[in-house]
Amino acid sequence: MRRPLPLLLAGLAACAATKPAPEPVQDVLFVGNSLTYYNDLPRIVEAMQAASHPRRPIRVEMLASGGAKMADHLREGRLASRLAERRYDVVVLQDLGGFPMCDAAFPGCKDAVASVCEAARSVRAAKARPILFGTWQGRADAQRALSAATRDEARRCGLDVADVGAAMQRFVQRTGDVSPWTNDGHPSLAGSWIAAATLTRAIARSEAPVASPPEPFCRLRWQGAELASRQPKPPAECELPAEPVARAAVAAANAVSG
Repeated sequence: MRRPLPLLLAGLAACAATKPAPEPVQDVLFVGNSLTYYNDLPRIVEAMQAASHPRRPIRVEMLASGGAKMADHLREGRLASRLAERRYDVVVLQDLGGFPMCDAAFPGCKDAVASVCEAARSVRAAKARPILFGTWQGRADAQRALSAATRDEARRCGLDVADVGAAMQRFVQRTGDVSPWTNDGHPSLAGSWIAAATLTRAIARSEAPVASPPEPFCRLRWQGAELASRQPKPPAECELPAEPVARAAVAAANAVSG
């Protein structure tokens, strides 16, 4: 029996009314060094979030320079300036690679935790949520020690943590033949994909996105970003990892607890 048209229209209207509306765009600031700007990591995170949580979009901004420590961003006033100028919802903090597991004699090491705690306090005072970007070591035993130190630092400073290094070790265990690092310790494209999946999960407070790569997009080849949106755009790269690599990267991120 045909359903009367007015009732059908009413039913369609009811379905439309229950469809959740998109959430407001969240602004996410990435603060770090070359481990953050390599392969345009913030842009990968933005694309992953769009693919996996289309109703919860984010907009990314980057403040990163080669070799910068969190203490540098604080001492030179870059972080404070950004937080005063613009309202962010989430701020990702990335210190020098290997910190806080470092020799106390190494420049900046003994003050590393205090600097991250100070940065986290500034982020919270600006009504944003701080996330600690955990870096990596190549050996599994060294990574376990670094992950423990990173989680302790996050607890002491009151941050959420995205343990990228632990996810990279999971990836190595799963694949074996694809390295997440280049010879100089920077992330390969696969490594940045792992980092992006881990950070997307931390930002969204949920599992990382589906395994298939997002819609094609291009990344910028940054060499530092005082404030990325205000700088001339560098050359772009549009390569994506092979689907098995992307799938393994996401699986590794999901295997690491937050």
